[in-house]
Amino acid sequence: MYSVKNVKSFTGMEGYGFNCDLFHHNVKIASVIDSGNGGMFNIRWTSKEVENQCVDFCKSQPKITNAMQGISNPQFLVEYLISELVDNHKQLKSLRPKLKKNIFFVQGNKLLQLKTSPTPENLLLVKSKYSGATILNELSDDNLLKAISGVI
Repeated sequence: MYSVKNVKSFTGMEGYGFNCDLFHHNVKIASVIDSGNGGMFNIRWTSKEVENQCVDFCKSQPKITNAMQGISNPQFLVEYLISELVDNHKQLKSLRPKLKKNIFFVQGNKLLQLKTSPTPENLLLVKSKYSGATILNELSDDNLLKAISGVI
């Protein structure tokens, strides 16, 4: 499982940039800088071995290979993975505080919000009133991202 931590974003010469640490199973394997200048990421790997493992992982992921069809440069595949991880990290960082104050749930393909605290009693009321709804407040990070991925 790959993840990013210590994500810092900034505005570069050609848009948004960031720096972060890349982890594999909670072990730091690289430091990453996207300077926001339209160029490639600067990735400082802890070893060539972990770099090769990450490239092999990216090559084995249909989502990445489909998105990057016809591109053989392994750097682009790794950059795609890191970009997805950073985007997910930012999305979760934005959502988590909101989930502590209000109840959010998905019904059909719509994201709905109830401006009430997510107490166990209130969550139970939402479950009974909106049967079949996915209550986001109760989900793990991975499941939260999956639940909102196709929402309008």
